[in-house]
Amino acid sequence: MTSFRRCFPVIRPAPLQLFFYSLFCLLLCSPLFADQADVSYSRIITFEVKENRDGSYRLTSTVAVKQSYLSERSTKENFFRFSEPFFAKVTKVSGKFRNKKLKRRDHYSENAEHPDVFISDAKIHTVMFPDDIRQGETIYYQYKQEFSDIAFFPVLHVPDIDELQEFRVTIKHPKNIRVDFDVFFTRDSIPYQIDRSRAKETVLIFRKIPAQKELPYFPFNGSHASILTTLMKNGQPVTPTTPPKFLEWYAGKVNLKPAVNEELLQLLSERFTADQSEKEKLRIIHDYVRKNIRYIADEREGHAYSPRSPEFTLNNGYGDCKDRVYLVSALAAEQGIEVKMALVSTKPLPGLRGVHATLFNHVICMYEDSGKPLFFDPTARYYEFGNLPEYLVGAKTFILEPGNPRWISIEAPNHRPSLEIDITGSLDSPKSGAAKIVLRNGLFSDALRAKEKLSGVRLENALIALITSNIHKISLEHFSFTGESDTSLTLSAQADISKFIISSSAKTYIPQTPFLTVDSDILERENDPYPLYIPYRRALILRMDLAAPGLKAGAQQLRIGEDQSNFFASEITPQDRNRVEILYQFMQNFKFFSGDAKGRFLNFCKQYLQSKKKMFVLTRSKS
Repeated sequence: MTSFRRCFPVIRPAPLQLFFYSLFCLLLCSPLFADQADVSYSRIITFEVKENRDGSYRLTSTVAVKQSYLSERSTKENFFRFSEPFFAKVTKVSGKFRNKKLKRRDHYSENAEHPDVFISDAKIHTVMFPDDIRQGETIYYQYKQEFSDIAFFPVLHVPDIDELQEFRVTIKHPKNIRVDFDVFFTRDSIPYQIDRSRAKETVLIFRKIPAQKELPYFPFNGSHASILTTLMKNGQPVTPTTPPKFLEWYAGKVNLKPAVNEELLQLLSERFTADQSEKEKLRIIHDYVRKNIRYIADEREGHAYSPRSPEFTLNNGYGDCKDRVYLVSALAAEQGIEVKMALVSTKPLPGLRGVHATLFNHVICMYEDSGKPLFFDPTARYYEFGNLPEYLVGAKTFILEPGNPRWISIEAPNHRPSLEIDITGSLDSPKSGAAKIVLRNGLFSDALRAKEKLSGVRLENALIALITSNIHKISLEHFSFTGESDTSLTLSAQADISKFIISSSAKTYIPQTPFLTVDSDILERENDPYPLYIPYRRALILRMDLAAPGLKAGAQQLRIGEDQSNFFASEITPQDRNRVEILYQFMQNFKFFSGDAKGRFLNFCKQYLQSKKKMFVLTRSKS
């Protein structure tokens, strides 16, 4: 996965710490302790906004955390980590326990590491408390932050922690500044207070919020609410949270119409002809950049948000997502084609009305194709032009178009099934079948990556895991690559269906539902009003052409769901000379479900799970 900028990198504790922390989390999730509070937590954040002589603003904050241990098992949590992004320098880290200040060696920092980022200014700070914390004791720690730009006034998240005693945000500001909060609740609204009784201070307070049960297939577990803060002076925004102001701020850092030099002009000139369409030229540019520019992210010196020049990316042969998009837009502009930068998050965004730089972690391209947006991602090395990684489908993206900045939801590109398997064989020798496999979309991308980076047994195991994770009790092995196009990869393999079928002296049974696409835990979401989020869509086809000597089968079929949204169909058709053909199709077109659509999808899942024991029946002929 690529990144526009990950302001809060994944924290990876040392292996021993990770083991104990995982054990701690498992205990907390145990039904035995489900209704018991383990910790009481408070977070107090105080911001100070000051106006400079030139009309710009300085922003600092103090973050103070208090945690009381209410159970014996919770005392295992004795270290706390927080991030220092490049735009918010952390200073004056301190802690207190048993009325004593922590020593300097008890808090330290290290460079933040993320697999997508080669070089970064970001840091992770750790505060360590003694490992003999006892039930009933309380720890305290705090730190200060100095922000490089008022635009980075952070999006705040009210944590869904065991017992949230208080979450308080105090903003000290000039008298002529108005502070407003855009609050997005992940589930139901919860009470909060805004205190404006002081002319130079605005306070937002949440108190005594009980923990919420974690829900499967819910994108906002771990948070009660997200808060976007807007500062206004005389009716004009100080923080760039409206689309026009955000575009103005970003354009002040990035020329949205990059200039190109002669080297860029000559780069692909020989590949273009006068009769090519704009889309064909974009395909050539896209393929050149994704295949020839190595992915390396250097996020120092403000490059976490600002792309490097097209000349830099071209001359050095590397860049991250924003660098690649910037290069594509420059190359396209020289062909008279306008390609816009589109900021996107690879994870579901909270439903805030405004815009904020830290909401995004990726950049892709957008082209207006006869008035309709066409998205493509030159960072997705193994995806053809016009196709997209699954994590982008359905995502909200912000289009950096001068005069018309706006949000757009990324529609699914039209594509054929991701997996098609054709198996030929005989029910008399079920271990000796042959399979033809066609991979497209994400499976195509994953298989190409494996083919390029692995070999031998490691490649074989990767293909087995990739393909057979979608099908039940059908074994495929000894893969060979037999064909490749821009959009698909074709393989052959040996197929063993001996565990898939059930045979007796009188009958043979073949399952009507072969795909591993629906897990029973999804039905836990039937009785709540909150949306479902499935990280990926499914489009699968399995065909079987099987010799069935001495067996008879009438035409049988099963159908679940709707043609245009989610459906499953299977049917068996007898053929001449004791053969049967079986066709299975599974289609899940969407990832987000709410309201009536959620109810229909869960009903579809329930019917599919209930059909797992249904069988096609073949009876043995009497001789």
